[in-house]
Amino acid sequence: MIITFTSRSGFATPLPATLDTAAVVASAALPTPALLPSTQISQVATGNAIAAGLFDTVIIINKAASGPTSVVLPAAGRYLGAALFILDWNGNAATITITPASGELINNKPTWSVTSSSTAPAAIRLIPVNTGGMTGWAQF
Repeated sequence: MIITFTSRSGFATPLPATLDTAAVVASAALPTPALLPSTQISQVATGNAIAAGLFDTVIIINKAASGPTSVVLPAAGRYLGAALFILDWNGNAATITITPASGELINNKPTWSVTSSSTAPAAIRLIPVNTGGMTGWAQF
């Protein structure tokens, strides 16, 4: 794999100054960043009930018919992604009710709902929170 970098900024682990960023560099010569950005779609769901997995980062809901949809989140302390994005592709998810794992909260609430329609499909970004006595998810 060959990667061309135009800048040293924006990396979790900065590139060493000795690398010529204008040149093509073999990936073996690069430092290992702490986290790599990802745009991978983890799950495309078509049903009314969806269970988010520990590795899911993007869940796209693509239902043929309109109807309420529920999403159950994994325990925030065990989740391995930096953020979880949930998107209704075509607006058929209606009311999306998101439920965290037992004993956890979303923005200090036991469930969180978003409304989706064909003219305004819903999207939500959640991040796990496990600090300062808070356990659960924050919605952004």
